[in-house]
Amino acid sequence: MRKIAIVSLSFLAGWSILLAANLARAIEPNASEATSVSGIVETTEGTIDSVDTEKKTVTLRWMNDPVMLRYENIALKVFPSTIIMKNSAPIELDDIESGDHATVRYDPNAIPSARALSIDIEE
Repeated sequence: MRKIAIVSLSFLAGWSILLAANLARAIEPNASEATSVSGIVETTEGTIDSVDTEKKTVTLRWMNDPVMLRYENIALKVFPSTIIMKNSAPIELDDIESGDHATVRYDPNAIPSARALSIDIEE
């Protein structure tokens, strides 16, 4: 019985260390950098639903279920290092318009919201 208790405590201690390490990585090191915090980068294609230049956010509407025709919005935080292009030319956040077709690379696990790494607008 004592052996089972020691093994269980060792197992729980190991999980606690892993959890603490993952939480430490999730904290934003520098809000001015647009790098992937989690190491995961997703690419999504859709339509720009809204742009908030004061809050530095873009909302992308994309089809997450083509069979049921279900759409979903994703709010993306835009940083100074986010690469924004339109027809292969660099543009600023305030040049993006609702209705623009875009391909976005982002870190979905960034805290407090998904972090845009690049936004490519196509006409």
